[in-house]
Amino acid sequence: MSAKTSPESSLNAFERAAIEAICSGHPLGSPILAQIETALVHERRNTGSGFFMDFTVSRRSPPLQVASPIGDATADVSGLSGPVIFLLYLSDGYADCLECASVGEDDTRKIDFSSVKFTIPSKSGPIIRISS
Repeated sequence: MSAKTSPESSLNAFERAAIEAICSGHPLGSPILAQIETALVHERRNTGSGFFMDFTVSRRSPPLQVASPIGDATADVSGLSGPVIFLLYLSDGYADCLECASVGEDDTRKIDFSSVKFTIPSKSGPIIRISS
C-alpha cells in the first residue's frame, strides 16, 4: 500500500470486503454500503501496524445518524502472524476512513494490501471472501 494514491481510485478487494464485513451486522449497514458504492479513495497510508484509507462518498443522500467509528470485523492476512481488526469512520453522517490495525507485532509495511490473500470470517463462522 503506497503512501499516496494517484488522484482518485476505487476501493480494492480487501478494503471492500472489510467494509462489507463491518456493515453486515450493523443496523445502518445497507445505507452505509450505498454510500460506499460512490467512494473515491484519496490516500492510503501503511503505518507499519496497519493502515488508514481516506475516501469521500457522494453526499446526495441525507447524512446518517450513527456514532463513529463502527466496526466488528477481523481478517486473517497472509504474511501476518495475527489477525487485523477494522474500524470505519464517518464524519457528519458520511463514511470517510477505513482503519486496519494489526493485532500482532508484525510490520505491515511489507504487506501489499491491494493484492494480499486474506480471509474474513462472517459472524456465524464461515469465510465470506478470499482474495488471491
